[in-house]
Amino acid sequence: MQTQSIWPFTKPQDLLGFCKSSCSAALWPRQSPPGFAALVDSVASQLTPFRQTLSSLQVRQALAMALPAAFWQSPLAFEWVDDVTRLVDAFCRDLGVRQCRVQLDLDRPCVRFHADNVNLRLVCTYRGQGTLWLEEDNIDLRAAEAKGTSNEEIVLRSQDVRQTGEWDVLVMKGKQSNATPLYHKSPPGGGGTSLVLKLDLDI
Repeated sequence: MQTQSIWPFTKPQDLLGFCKSSCSAALWPRQSPPGFAALVDSVASQLTPFRQTLSSLQVRQALAMALPAAFWQSPLAFEWVDDVTRLVDAFCRDLGVRQCRVQLDLDRPCVRFHADNVNLRLVCTYRGQGTLWLEEDNIDLRAAEAKGTSNEEIVLRSQDVRQTGEWDVLVMKGKQSNATPLYHKSPPGGGGTSLVLKLDLDI
């Protein structure tokens, strides 16, 4: 089995065309701005999960109301919300929609490798351990789709499991897409503060 192709991109507008491609995932490796992790940690006890359907024009106001005032005292907060806005805009443009579902998750509940029952999902871990994912030649598909199987049965080579870092952008095809879906899972628990952006088509 051939390793699935990854759509590389280095700026939001480069995502345009990915949805219609045969690639299973798009990946933008990035570095977290110095000081951002400490900023999130400083307000971690005040963070709450967020989920709204928004256009890129609505992101700034919605997040301004959702995050604590102490967060917005840092210029890094405005750099972050600009980044979220650009990702929402690129995601919606690639799907040809005006709005998408914007989530900020604090928990990482998906402990088993799986493919999402969606067309497309964008995930960016702004704070914490990144998403674990598998290339196509590292999956036992029968085990992955069977109930009750373990990650050890699904993964063929544990040393080749891939993982995103903080601020990396991973856009994954799901089971409703035109390509082989990307199998992935949350990182192990106990890693401290977590702040994860998820974008989905709101249907």
